Amino acid sequence: MNLVLKPSHWSCSERRLYNIMGVILAGKGGSMRIKGCLGGYLLGLIVLSVAALGQSLDLIGPAQMGRCEEGTFMIVLTNDTSQTLSNIIVTFTRANANFVYVVNSATLTLPDNSTIPAEPQGVGLQLIWDVDEILGDEYELPPGETLTISFELATNCSTLSGTHQVFAEGTGFVTSPYDALSVEILPGAIQIYKTPSVINAHVGDVVTWTITVENTGLGAIHNVVVTDVLGTGLSYVSSYPAGTPIGQTVVWELGTLQAGEQVQIELQAQVVACEGLENKADARFGCDDGSICFDTAVQGGTATASIHLLVENPLLNFTPPAIQIPYCDPDGTTVTVRITNNGEGPAKNVLLCVNFPSTLQIQNVQGGASWDGSCFSIPDLDPLEYFDLTFDVVYTGDWCTGVPSGSLYWQAIYENVCGDEFRPPAVFGTYGTSYDPSGPPSLSVDLTGPNEIYICDVREYGLSVSFSGLNSCGGGETSNITVIVNVPQGFVVTNSGGGTWVPGGDGTGGTITWTVPPDTPLNTSIGLRAPGTSQCGQVATLTATATATDCCGCEISASDSIPIAIECYQLITFTRTASPLTQEKCGEITYTNTFVFADDQALDDITFDELTFTASAENFQDYVEGSLFITIDGSLANPITVIDNTPGGTFQILGINDSRSVRGHTLVISYTMKFTSTSQPTSCPSSYTFYDWASLNLGPDCSTGNECTEPCQATEVLQITTATPSMSVSITGLPDDFVDPCGTYDVTITLTKTSDYNPHNVRLQLENLNYYIVDFSSITC
Repeated sequence: MNLVLKPSHWSCSERRLYNIMGVILAGKGGSMRIKGCLGGYLLGLIVLSVAALGQSLDLIGPAQMGRCEEGTFMIVLTNDTSQTLSNIIVTFTRANANFVYVVNSATLTLPDNSTIPAEPQGVGLQLIWDVDEILGDEYELPPGETLTISFELATNCSTLSGTHQVFAEGTGFVTSPYDALSVEILPGAIQIYKTPSVINAHVGDVVTWTITVENTGLGAIHNVVVTDVLGTGLSYVSSYPAGTPIGQTVVWELGTLQAGEQVQIELQAQVVACEGLENKADARFGCDDGSICFDTAVQGGTATASIHLLVENPLLNFTPPAIQIPYCDPDGTTVTVRITNNGEGPAKNVLLCVNFPSTLQIQNVQGGASWDGSCFSIPDLDPLEYFDLTFDVVYTGDWCTGVPSGSLYWQAIYENVCGDEFRPPAVFGTYGTSYDPSGPPSLSVDLTGPNEIYICDVREYGLSVSFSGLNSCGGGETSNITVIVNVPQGFVVTNSGGGTWVPGGDGTGGTITWTVPPDTPLNTSIGLRAPGTSQCGQVATLTATATATDCCGCEISASDSIPIAIECYQLITFTRTASPLTQEKCGEITYTNTFVFADDQALDDITFDELTFTASAENFQDYVEGSLFITIDGSLANPITVIDNTPGGTFQILGINDSRSVRGHTLVISYTMKFTSTSQPTSCPSSYTFYDWASLNLGPDCSTGNECTEPCQATEVLQITTATPSMSVSITGLPDDFVDPCGTYDVTITLTKTSDYNPHNVRLQLENLNYYIVDFSSITC
């Protein structure tokens, strides 16, 4: 009979089993196996005889392990028999493949306490120790002695709970001893938090976050690493505990966290830009071999935070200068423009762009500013800070062909700290020429006198010439003034007024010349005798011109002229009127020509039917049909023949239907002329002044006198002005300088008649608009 007993000091839950075999001789042979445990007391049996004791095998190790940990395990083989054990082989079976044998960790301890390295042979999940092979000789375990195998197992990220098993075999074993050990895996877990999640901050502020890392699992976690990735708009300042910054990433190595343990990290960063203000923190843990069990960046759980950026914008103000460049000054002028930041935020990358013409050169830009040909670059301006932009403006053009003058377009361009560009409405400035204190160098010429003269008459004409303005500049002074009067041909100078007369080839006309210093005005008069009958009915022009060189070496001049109508003496008093003398284009003028014939026998043979009346109808006047009205001494008379070549030609009357002598009578010829579309002026608004002639020829029975008399023809001239209607346009309702790009305005356009004539076919046209009409139905007149 076999009897298996369990020592009373072991509990039923233990996995140690000792086998005791006994042979009980009783009557006839038989066997039985008994295993019992009751209340911690072993059932007693009477053993009649024991042939031998068994062997014991114990597996000792940790009942719980975390992941990424190493545990020491021992296999204890005890020979409790009376005979030796040999050819011993111990086989250990791992609970699963994720319990990993730690290489070179196994040792074999002999009964004499000597220790020998004992690397097992791995086959699948089994670790096999062949004692003879390890010792290199046949080994026998004496009765009562113990062999101990010690080794280490490591868990990894995937290790699960399980039961290890071990058994031994060899020669002398009554049975194969066995033991088992269950190991519970306590997994760790990690969570990461970041507070606050949103921070209000300006660019330049230093912000603080608290990063909390907590092990929320059942077991310890190892090789804990925290990484915080700062956005590109954030710069690492410091942290506690200190981290290792690598670019935008800060790394903390926290080692091991026990279950329920947490670590807090204080991180400080500076806001350096307006973008890239996000912030991500991740945590991971794993094993010593570098394997990662959990990473919030991969499996989820990233802690995020960000900056709510507070942006305060700049606002630059400046007043464009009225630049005045001294006349003929090679050094130009110095200009200062104050730019003030009235906004709440700093102004960055400040530009002040000005459309200076190519003839204005910018030099000597001061105070850290610069000029690139289009824009001034100005240092950054903090709120309420100002900068005085100072520079020189030099005129490089030809002073003699044109002095600098015009408008300038000033445009400020700047950015806030975020790089957002601001372009407030541009403002206009001016540039011009300074002639302080006297004004620009100039000449004035004034020619006065009658504009109608009878043949052979002598008349006086006044002449005034003066210089005014800047006399010294650029190292020079104004030259003497040369004055030349051009005398019309046929006129004879009777008084040269202190000048030098050089007549033309026929002894008439020519020039009168004076030379005077600029500080001495010329005030004189000249006498002229009109030509004779050869130029009767013509218009001559008397012209005076003054020239000099100013202090800059530029020629200055001025002139004046008088048109002189040459009229004839005759036996007729010819009076001519026009109503009106100034008329609207396309309007009508009534001409009245009154001839009072002298009571002179020279007119006895001259009769009304021999007279020829001619009107020049200048400026494309057109005779109005039916408007002719003729009287002799107040009585109606009729023309014999009327020849109308208007517009563009003359209007003629060939004879009056009356055979009486003209002596002592009064003849009145009245008619109306109308301006045409071809008449000057051709544009509106404008005016045009011209001479309109009329003559009366006394016919073939008239005898001619000397060169200064002409009884056979009477000529008279009128100065007529034709004008067009004129209007002005004004706009109200818009700001004086610039409009809001999105503004809506009620605009009033006012048309005003500024002449005595009514405009016709008026059309108001809006063009080159950079706005649109919101509501066409709102237009009222």
